[in-house]
Amino acid sequence: MGRKLLASQKLWSNSAPVVETGGEVLTPVEVGGRSGWRVSEKGSRVEVRLPQLNALEGSLTWWLLPREDFSSTVDMPWMSAREPDHQFHILLGDVAGATSWKDHRFALFYSRSWYQQLVAKWHSGPIYEDHENAAFRPHREKAFVGLGHQNLPAGGWVQIGLSWNTPADDYRMYLNGVLVQTATTTLDHPLLREENSGTVYAGHPLFVCGELNVYDRALGAPEFASACRAGRASGNEAFEAGLSRMHEGRGLPGFDWVPTGEWTRQVDLPLASEEDLRRFSIQGMPGAVTLTDEGLRIHTSSIHTSEIPKPEDWASEEPFDPAQGYLWLEDYFLGDFAVEYEFQPLQSHGLSLLMVRAAGLQGEDFLKTQPRRISGSMRMVCWENVRNYHWEYYRQMEDCRNDVASHVLVKNPYMHPIAYQATDAKLAVGEWHRIQFVHEGRRLRGAMDGVQIFDVIDDPFAGFGPVLRSGTLAIRCMWGSDIVFRNLSVWTRPEAF
Repeated sequence: MGRKLLASQKLWSNSAPVVETGGEVLTPVEVGGRSGWRVSEKGSRVEVRLPQLNALEGSLTWWLLPREDFSSTVDMPWMSAREPDHQFHILLGDVAGATSWKDHRFALFYSRSWYQQLVAKWHSGPIYEDHENAAFRPHREKAFVGLGHQNLPAGGWVQIGLSWNTPADDYRMYLNGVLVQTATTTLDHPLLREENSGTVYAGHPLFVCGELNVYDRALGAPEFASACRAGRASGNEAFEAGLSRMHEGRGLPGFDWVPTGEWTRQVDLPLASEEDLRRFSIQGMPGAVTLTDEGLRIHTSSIHTSEIPKPEDWASEEPFDPAQGYLWLEDYFLGDFAVEYEFQPLQSHGLSLLMVRAAGLQGEDFLKTQPRRISGSMRMVCWENVRNYHWEYYRQMEDCRNDVASHVLVKNPYMHPIAYQATDAKLAVGEWHRIQFVHEGRRLRGAMDGVQIFDVIDDPFAGFGPVLRSGTLAIRCMWGSDIVFRNLSVWTRPEAF
């Protein structure tokens, strides 16, 4: 069947301004060769019939122009006291007058929270909260596609594309014709979705809204690219080039760093003996860490923590989270720092991250000065009194892009994303991969299998704390992971003060 355009709606008129729900008048806008409209205030919306959202298969494309820069931001507690959902900017929602993004059975929104940023969901309720109706619940996962760590610069047109194929459990998101996220899963049950009203309410005062097209089937990547080229506006070329690099892995350079000069190897562990294992503190899931002929294996529970009964005698204030864990190196490092090791995923599901420069909030060796944690909770990474950089380098989980490999670098506990990068293929299961992280001054670089994944400068004056110049390291594996590690090396270079 050929592509069928079901609707093409510009939703405004130069000759007679369209009146939106509530009696407000839309403001026509002309930017970069494209026409659009914007609503005047929060809560104003345009009613649009989109019954295709309930079909088993379909697509849409929508041109939007952000009127200010959109990115992840830190949410202070007092900001949510009067407006709990102030970080969520709803662009399409199917419930008229809804006060929360959670009330919509279909919604497209941008969130300034630390993760995710651009989300389309086919269900009511939250995504991550510990709530029976949340999307990310084992065996009850719901249909959504979420793109994290994506900035939208002010003043440039962006075409958001969505496709859905319910029988195939395949939901995809495109930006300017570039595939940026998928929700294709390997679950043994379908993603749950709810019937929506078939009517959506469109618009947000911080976005100019342009042409909205709806199709009767899930378009492929070439068709989304073609739809973008056909209506491309001028003035956003740099953003488009960044999308191709970030989400398709184009033009990633090689990485050939070697320790020379004043660099000194501080750690050289094959990870093959009990003596090696004694260099670490193990936190979290009991029995997850074992020694094998190949190296040190971390095999976490295939059962999510929420499905493991909490012991009645659990007395710790920490979350009960026995399904995942940490391997903490007991050493504390100062100055410039580099680490590398090899790892072999034994299955396609799982998530592993590297934490570096982990120290107390005043730079102290927290393993010596703070009580040892026992929980495997991720709270230890982002939401406690341990500062660090964390690099998620193996991300094959239900809420991550899993058709290719992707990487995230975040500075904690400020929850400040520093880098995101996808590549053009998955990391092969059953093969060895080499990860390298090098920190020199303010510069942070990471590489996988000789390819540079990120090269960023940490700004100590941006409100996210100083450049982290000391601390230990940890390898964390989330639930549902099975990975072998070997040949851990750490180098340092002394500071001049």
